[in-house]
Amino acid sequence: MKRAPRQPSKLSGSLQRHLNAYALAASAAGVGVMALALPAQAEVVYTPANKVVPHCNRVKSPGLCLKLDLNHDGVIDFRIPWYLSSKAAQLSIRPAKYKSRNQIWGTVSYTSGRHHSQVSLASALSSGLAVGTNSAKFQSRHSQMLGFGDDCGSGSAGCKWGQWWDAQDKFLGLKFHIKGNVHYAWARFSVTNSLKVTLAGYAYETIPNKPIITGKTKGSDVIALEPGSLGALAAGASRRHNGK
Repeated sequence: MKRAPRQPSKLSGSLQRHLNAYALAASAAGVGVMALALPAQAEVVYTPANKVVPHCNRVKSPGLCLKLDLNHDGVIDFRIPWYLSSKAAQLSIRPAKYKSRNQIWGTVSYTSGRHHSQVSLASALSSGLAVGTNSAKFQSRHSQMLGFGDDCGSGSAGCKWGQWWDAQDKFLGLKFHIKGNVHYAWARFSVTNSLKVTLAGYAYETIPNKPIITGKTKGSDVIALEPGSLGALAAGASRRHNGK
């Protein structure tokens, strides 16, 4: 018995629009399959990472320094240089480009030891803090997370500085720009007693000039993206397509 051909079912207008937007983002990202469309209500984009920060040499191997592309648009926003030897160490967070307007939440402090010198530090923030409510906290020079040295000046027996010693699940407060607009972000790090540094994840607020809450990774206004996933690629491609 010959079956009658099935009639194609019609998609709702809303579903069709989501599929079209999704296909456009995936195509622009250079992938041939669909990724999930970003929810329209999503405002915070969170990316889990779990990356150990590698040691790098500013002269011989600057490319090994960890790079942060907060909004997955192919533009590096910050670098994490991490230098370690038996005599000195320095863990920093720096804008990726020289004279960049990207900035770090921080403060000015002093090294501990016989020789006291002023250091501009990146603050180790707790969870639940609104990043973006106090513009005076942000400076591009607030770069040093932690450091020590065996020669910190005349008569010195060594010194150390920074808020990130033995820090567990602490946050950097970050300010960066997308097409000239200010956006706020955070990055979560842990530092062990043995000076193993791990980036746990990072997030940014998609709405310009709107503060972001450190540590918030769930809720109706949050979308989580795996780094390098089709969703992340499509998200970046969609923002580039829209000029955001």
